[in-house]
Amino acid sequence: MKIEILCEGKIKRNHANILCNDYCLRVSKLKHSGISELKINELTEHKIKIIKKKKYPLYILNQTGRLISTEDLLNLIKENIMRSNKNIFFAIGNANGFSLNYEKYINLSLGKLTFTHVLTRLIFCEQIYRCVTRLINHPYHKN
Repeated sequence: MKIEILCEGKIKRNHANILCNDYCLRVSKLKHSGISELKINELTEHKIKIIKKKKYPLYILNQTGRLISTEDLLNLIKENIMRSNKNIFFAIGNANGFSLNYEKYINLSLGKLTFTHVLTRLIFCEQIYRCVTRLINHPYHKN
């Protein structure tokens, strides 16, 4: 299964991108997890049309969504693997939120704190990596 993080607005080159790309590379190196790829792309209307047409799961990250823990994210990933979903998508809005209406999708929140778009992306990449390591009992995640 492939996981794709879609970001509204341009993805600027900065230090956080280097770290996010590192997590993407790490995920691809973890064999037998059920996750073959983690990538970050721009959220476009064309991409949304593809997601709708192929009925891929799309989760929206925003402040008002359902608060999730690492364990919740792990269970969400496991559930999608068990359903044999080929792709799952997570969307992160820009600094002003989302320009399109995504109310019909599952809304998730990383917490009550407010993070910048770039920091949200980095935190979420790390959390996905953490979940993938837990799928294969890799020692990265320590309780």
